[in-house]
Amino acid sequence: SQRAPHILMAILYPRTLRSAVGLLVLPVCVLTLAAAKERSDAEAKRVADRVLERVIIIDTHADTPQMMLDEGYDLPDPNSPYMISIPKMRQGHLGAEFFSIWVDVGWPPQDLIHRALDLIDVVNDQVAGHSDALELARTADDIVRIHGQRKIAVLMGVEGGHIIEDDLPLHDADAHQEHQVGGLVG
Repeated sequence: SQRAPHILMAILYPRTLRSAVGLLVLPVCVLTLAAAKERSDAEAKRVADRVLERVIIIDTHADTPQMMLDEGYDLPDPNSPYMISIPKMRQGHLGAEFFSIWVDVGWPPQDLIHRALDLIDVVNDQVAGHSDALELARTADDIVRIHGQRKIAVLMGVEGGHIIEDDLPLHDADAHQEHQVGGLVG
């Protein structure tokens, strides 16, 4: 897909390029805001709806797997006290969510990888249990495809090298197993 590489531009490109793009986009935003003052509420809503149809909003960090595992939190809960739930993601037009696979450094070292795998499993269980709303994504093309199906793309990222005992080959070996995750965050 030609659109896929542009989705993650803000995440993947160096800060200087993002800053340059931001400087180019800023005048357009200012002019758009000035024009928006002259729009009726109905016109503004139509413009916003058109924009939301064409973009994919990606949240790059959610610690929600901790609650899913420790408290049995279920993502479709409409009365969720947490920031992330399927109803809230839908209301906010969220297209993709990166769930953080994070284990506190205070965990016993021999349990770190097991805790991480349990967090991955609980995210996979949520995706399987709510496949009408969620689907696992591993690539930008997956995100575009899933968004086209009006589902929320779910990605995972391992946060902290301590989980894999600062051993990148261990991460590579794990990535080729059943518990493949989207990336390593440091």
